[in-house]
Amino acid sequence: MNFSLRQLKYAMLSMLITFALIVIYQYAGSM
Repeated sequence: MNFSLRQLKYAMLSMLITFALIVIYQYAGSM
């Protein structure tokens, strides 16, 4: 269960980073 929870945390973190990169990329592209 601990391993699964850790996996979920890393998945959420990577998704958040990907989302932030997309937002930054779009913001830089509109400049």
